[in-house]
Formats: sequence, C-alpha cells, structure tokens
Amino acid sequence: MERKDFFDRADSPGSGLEGRGGDERGGAAAVSCVGAGREKRLSSPEKKLRVPGSVSSFLCFLPMSRKKTEASRRYPAGFTLIEVVLALAILAVTLSGLLLTYVSMFVLTDMQRDHALASNSLLARLEEIRAMDFDSIPAAAGPFNLTDYGFPANRSSRGRVEVTTSFSGYPATLTKVRLVASYATRLNRTVGEDRNFNGALDVGEDVNNNSRLDSSAEVVSLVAK
Repeated sequence: MERKDFFDRADSPGSGLEGRGGDERGGAAAVSCVGAGREKRLSSPEKKLRVPGSVSSFLCFLPMSRKKTEASRRYPAGFTLIEVVLALAILAVTLSGLLLTYVSMFVLTDMQRDHALASNSLLARLEEIRAMDFDSIPAAAGPFNLTDYGFPANRSSRGRVEVTTSFSGYPATLTKVRLVASYATRLNRTVGEDRNFNGALDVGEDVNNNSRLDSSAEVVSLVAK
C-alpha cells in the first residue's frame, strides 16, 4: 500500500516526474526531467513510466556526465615537463645515495675482514710466546711474518713483537708483551705506521711521535713467571 502511494505521489503534478500517455509521435509515454536549466524527455514505447525521484535525478545527471567524459577524452590529463624533470632529479639523487651506501658497505666489510685476519695472526704468535720459557721471552722481540700465522701471502704485511721486562708498578715476575701488525688491505690501503713493512720504526713513520710502531691491529699481554 505504501509503495502504491509513493508512485502516486511521484506521478502527481509538481513532483518533477510526470507520466504522460498519448504522445503525438505514436502515443509513446514520456517522462519529463528538468535538470541543468533544460528539459529532457525520456520516451517509453509502451506504457507509462513510473520511477522514484532518486532515479530521476540520476537520469538527469547522465547528459552532464557524458559531456565531462567527452571533454576528458578530448584533452587527456598528463604531467608537465617541469614535473617530469623534478621527479627524475629526485630519483637520481636517491639512487646515487643508495649506490654510495652499497659501495661503502663492501669497503667496510673488506677492511673488517683484513683486521680480523691480522688480529688472529697476532694472537697466534702470542700463544707461541706464552708457551716459551719465561726467561726466553725477551728473545722473541723483533719482526715476524704475519703470513706464517694465517694472513694472506699475496699482500704486504709485517708484525713486530716488543718485550718489556722492567717497568714500574709490576713485579719482576711479569713480562709485558706487545704485538703490532702493519698490512695492506684489499684496496691497497696501508694499516699501521710501518709503511715499508720492514718491522722497524723508520724516519717519518712515527706519526704520533711516541717512538714506537702503532696500528689498529695491536695485542698487549702480561706473561707471568
């Protein structure tokens, strides 16, 4: 009953949607639709057309949507030249930063690997010194080859042992052993002050002026009697 009353109101005068029978052109029914300042007539060939007001509004909107679609096809949207150049510039900067990070990661990895090899060689030499007789430890002072303890032989390297038997603050039953390694990395960078890899401190090699060889690969230990 409510549905019938709804359609009756939709067909009443002044509702914006009026069914008319008996059109002059073959008696077809028509629906009057006023939208965007002009009247549109939607013909139904056989009977009176009764539609809710929401559908009528949608039908009135169709011609306007069609015109917008035709306009968008005629003038397709796109990017300006400035927008394209700006996007390419941002992309280039981002990719350059990522590439630099990638290369730096490999460099740091190689340096850390070489440092680990040199440190392991020093520790292996230190274990030999600890196994010696206490009174024979001072004879171990001097240069030695890192390649004898696992460092790659295809790169320049040299180690040095310094033994201190008399120093303040420690009893005579302790000996201080210091081992330093100087080597060339895979990127031909020299680590340590021994630039010519002869196991001795030469003129111009003492960068920090402490009268001894220094390096980032260094091991210090106290050996008891």
